[in-house]
Amino acid sequence: GGRQRCVVVPPAERQHVLHDRGDLVAAQDVVGAERRHHAEARVRVILVADAVADGVLDRIERPAPDPGVVGEGRVVELAGAAEPVAPAAGVSGMAGRVRVLARRVAELHVALARRTGDAAFDPEPASDEDVARWARNARDECLQTLARLRDRAEPWPEPLRDGVAQAIGAESALLSGIEAAAASGLRPLKTRVHGDLHLGQVLVCRDDFVLIDFEGEPGRGFEERRVKTSALRDVAGMLRSFDYARHAALQAAAAGEPGQERLAPLARRWEREMRAAFLESYADTVVEAGLYADRAAFAAAAVLLRMFELEKALYELRYEMDNRPDWIGVPLAGIAALAGVDNSSRN
Repeated sequence: GGRQRCVVVPPAERQHVLHDRGDLVAAQDVVGAERRHHAEARVRVILVADAVADGVLDRIERPAPDPGVVGEGRVVELAGAAEPVAPAAGVSGMAGRVRVLARRVAELHVALARRTGDAAFDPEPASDEDVARWARNARDECLQTLARLRDRAEPWPEPLRDGVAQAIGAESALLSGIEAAAASGLRPLKTRVHGDLHLGQVLVCRDDFVLIDFEGEPGRGFEERRVKTSALRDVAGMLRSFDYARHAALQAAAAGEPGQERLAPLARRWEREMRAAFLESYADTVVEAGLYADRAAFAAAAVLLRMFELEKALYELRYEMDNRPDWIGVPLAGIAALAGVDNSSRN
């Protein structure tokens, strides 16, 4: 038959909502081996396409390389090669794939925003109290997370101290951004969402993508995961994931500090272009579907998106503090960027 767009939805609760909606395909489960832990898997699937799903994941195979295209997983590797190459071709090629991924995410959100008569899934307009509650939660998470940084019993290792001090010093700017979201007057649509969307939840499906693991953030309770919210939370998760991808690629390709300094500009360009490509394609799809009145309305929602990005970065920081302290530099840099601090000379 013809090629199918692949969005895999494991939980049975959501299958009746998404099944047979347009081009979306609902399936019972995903190959267990691909359910890797989110903090370790988030950098793998898009940056290095080492697993693809055939059809609705009836088997896993490795795609044949295209000799005429610079592979997206080799962009940073090629930048450090002895012979001159054009890694920019890989960056540009990957942006095209990210646009496809953004359309699939947007189509998922469009499907979840359709009325079905099921009260657990039907969309609702956010109220003033909803937006105020989101802002209160973001403010509380910001204050509590920065307090954990500040109150750590042991000093942070030297390479991390500047980033820690920078994040703590940015508290006022971060809180101002949250207040701006609360005062924006925006009242977005509330729907059910993926809840834990990042690159580790994406599989390559031939020339398309599969979204997996709709259980929501593992650190939140079941009822909290089912609460309707803004789909921009999923978008924020993807944007933060691009940041993790570039840092992981740098560490893998250049173990030494001089190597990272040489490759950092290319990795930074990769992230910025992936962000821009994702947002542009996502906006095109949701505006066309009527979730936003026009591109200006979507652009106006950026203040909410930044607040959700900050929440995600704070969540990542707490996770890394508890599990991989040597990785806290990644969310710290993201938090600094959201506060308007320019770290381009450092990373």
